[in-house]
Amino acid sequence: MKSFLFFFVVLSISLFAQNEITNDGVQIISMNEIFPAKGAILPATVHYFGKDAKDKQRFTPSIEEVKIAEWVTLNNLEIYDLPNIDAIMNYYRQYFGYIESDGSRIIVIYYMNVIGQPILFKNWDNACSIGAGDSYYQNSHLVWIDITNKKRIFK
Repeated sequence: MKSFLFFFVVLSISLFAQNEITNDGVQIISMNEIFPAKGAILPATVHYFGKDAKDKQRFTPSIEEVKIAEWVTLNNLEIYDLPNIDAIMNYYRQYFGYIESDGSRIIVIYYMNVIGQPILFKNWDNACSIGAGDSYYQNSHLVWIDITNKKRIFK
């Protein structure tokens, strides 16, 4: 059953995904049939501040890899420390990729309440927007997805 659901979600995302490439190599995506917010696939050259990726090889996620990460996330929300599904659907996303020492490909999804807090995330579409303080904590969430093994990593 999960295989069928995975196939259906990936097919739906494939049919309805729209994207554009900006001058700095950021790919802006829109998957309106899955979630109404936008996403930014950040190239490996954009600095990601997470300690988890320090000294690890970075990669630019493909749209197919992002689809897998979204599928894993959306099909397992009950075990994540995320707001309810309605809130998460309206959060913009940034996608960062890195490779673990065992070869697993990790996508970090950074959810941002851009509509509710536009000043906090004004550069969401071209720079890592991770910040500190209560406003960032209450309006953003990080999720690590091992797309090689199709599971969430808890950090």
